Amino acid sequence: MLGCSFHAVVVVMLLWICFAGCCLAQQRENNNNNNNPTGTPPLVVVAIPATRAPPGIIATKTAAPTPPPPPPPPPPLYLRPVVVPRTPEPTNSNFVIVDVVPTPELTTTTTNPNDFVVVVQTQPPTPAPTSLSIPGVIVVGNPTTTPLTVIDGIDSGIEPLDVDIELMADHVEDMLQDEVMGFSTMITKQQQQQQDGGGVGTSVATRNWGIANDDEEEWTNDHQMAVASVSKTLTAIGTLKLLHERGISIHDPIASWLPPDWIRGDGWESVTFVHLLTHTSGVNQAIKALSEAEKDNLGNDWDGLRYLINMSVVPNSSSDYKNANYALLRIIVPTIWTSGDDASSSPAFGQEVNEFTHGLLFVGCMQDYVFEPAGVYGVSCTATESQPVALMYNFTDDTVPGQLGDVSIYGCGAHAGWMLSTTQLSAVLVHLRHDPSYIPSVVVDAMDLYKLGWNQLSNDANNGRLGKYWHGGDWFRSGTEAHSCVMTMRDHGSNVEATLLVNSQLPGGSSSACTILKDAYNNARDGIAVPPAFCIPGTARVTVWKKGEMELSRVSLGDRVLVASGPNHHHHQQQQQQQQQQQQQHYETIYSFGHYHPTISSHKFMTIDCTDDEGHYYSLTLTPSHMIVTEHGGVIPASMVIQGDRIRTGDGTVAVVTRITKNVKKQGMYAPFTESGYLIVDGLVVSNYVALLLLDESSYNSWFLWNHHHQWLSHTLTLPRRWYCHYYDCTNETYTAEGIATW
Repeated sequence: MLGCSFHAVVVVMLLWICFAGCCLAQQRENNNNNNNPTGTPPLVVVAIPATRAPPGIIATKTAAPTPPPPPPPPPPLYLRPVVVPRTPEPTNSNFVIVDVVPTPELTTTTTNPNDFVVVVQTQPPTPAPTSLSIPGVIVVGNPTTTPLTVIDGIDSGIEPLDVDIELMADHVEDMLQDEVMGFSTMITKQQQQQQDGGGVGTSVATRNWGIANDDEEEWTNDHQMAVASVSKTLTAIGTLKLLHERGISIHDPIASWLPPDWIRGDGWESVTFVHLLTHTSGVNQAIKALSEAEKDNLGNDWDGLRYLINMSVVPNSSSDYKNANYALLRIIVPTIWTSGDDASSSPAFGQEVNEFTHGLLFVGCMQDYVFEPAGVYGVSCTATESQPVALMYNFTDDTVPGQLGDVSIYGCGAHAGWMLSTTQLSAVLVHLRHDPSYIPSVVVDAMDLYKLGWNQLSNDANNGRLGKYWHGGDWFRSGTEAHSCVMTMRDHGSNVEATLLVNSQLPGGSSSACTILKDAYNNARDGIAVPPAFCIPGTARVTVWKKGEMELSRVSLGDRVLVASGPNHHHHQQQQQQQQQQQQQHYETIYSFGHYHPTISSHKFMTIDCTDDEGHYYSLTLTPSHMIVTEHGGVIPASMVIQGDRIRTGDGTVAVVTRITKNVKKQGMYAPFTESGYLIVDGLVVSNYVALLLLDESSYNSWFLWNHHHQWLSHTLTLPRRWYCHYYDCTNETYTAEGIATW
């Protein structure tokens, strides 16, 4: 991929393909044997993002120098532009448009055949071949006449997908608000403004919520936080820009830039920059084979890395994530930056890279190549006075003090450690994707093709990852946590970049900050509105007359479900207790679903586990705002329940809450309405309704405010609908797109 010249040479190059197979084959053999150093370079087919290829037929037959004697040319080859289908996403392979380029130094190209395929077609109407055998041309995959799928682009006949980034930000907020200490996200979208004379327009959506530090500052997009392994994406950008500037291939060995006095084990002479940047150096495999005592000598500092280099590795191993791969670049990158004839213009030219200087020199190189060209200044691995800072916290234990998450200059930046804000991270991403003066297109292509600095699952066909390139970060210190992610979305020409910082544990249903961004983007791309945070999931079980116990998702309007009478709020406490003891179960008709959305999923549910005196176990899942009945007749939202509370069961007994689990993901949103305003769900008595008002804690202790502003008021407001359904047919109810009943 490196050193390729793209569209300006495509026409000439494709004519070269048309030369006699024997001439090209001989030419390639001569070049490989160094017998013809001045001959025509070999041809290779290199997969590149379709965003780099113009739409339509981009290869045509043209005149070219005639070798003596010229053989009859075969039909010209065409690159076939194809379009990403909206749904369903392909599950077999990823494909990208390719280009045909000459390169004097590249004689082979290594790609994953599961990820890339050459798309070619002969002169119409000649069918495309099922295989190609062109001397000097390497073909990845087998072209067919069947339209293929392209991941990174669209042709001129299809408009780019216009993703609503405000909706995406809403989904991020929905997944994190009230579930973490705090967060900041910034989402950008680039759109061509051709009607205004060209250029790129940038739209920005931001969301900030929660506490950032011990001063109780609210999060902003300017608060810096330790971004952990997101640093690897930044390191890859700086490394690739430096290598490109100095004419060093990503396939070159790194050994020349290691400290000369370090003793190298077997295999290190063959480890390349690609191996480090993709975790395929064999480092982690070698570490796993060490004893625990030997592992104590390792680390990501100078001495730990010197011990690592003394080990034997097997490069080109399967990708096995290890921080040391990137930590080595904290030594290698400054060595390249400060040495050689091409380094004379470097501000650090001639400085020695050693145990004491390498960290500072690495920071200087990154500022020179990555941050300052993107308008980001003064970046380091500790807090600065010029920027507000966010600390790391333990969201579930407020007795644990917040931590800064910074690192010393001797371990700064390569594998982890940068202190950055979402504004600063977004600036780098936007320049990476949309500013050719910041980084050459060929470098970005190589970064995406080999997933350099990106998670190796990027642009994967599974789990909604197509067209997405990302890297996450997870930082743990003294019982606190921080999580971060940078992500760029290229699918369907969407041109969206997103950054996210969270300064505590993530919600239980989220495996990483990048999962949150990915799900939020996919929801926005598909036009899915943020689900209302109330109701009961479809997996909850109720008892239906003559049908028995079943999941709520199978219940219909008009079904009669088992209910237990709720409290009468005009009786005093003794009467309520007597009513509880005499509670009788009976069946009532579901006259309406206040909310009915079978397909929507949400992680906003919570599960309340409890046990009664006889050892019977109950587990109730519902949204925090949905109300349940307590032992003495109180009707409170589930969010107010704490461990040890006593909850009314369907048979009139009481169960004690033993555990509460938040952020439970379930499918379906249902709010069945009955005549009494109550029903039995998973063996416990629950209300039909959600809390109408957001009251403070003192208000919940007020009998009048609570009972009259929630259960009683909700039941009063639904009275007209109950009366109507008592006399007329209500079995043909309609709902909004969000699943809310339209009556």
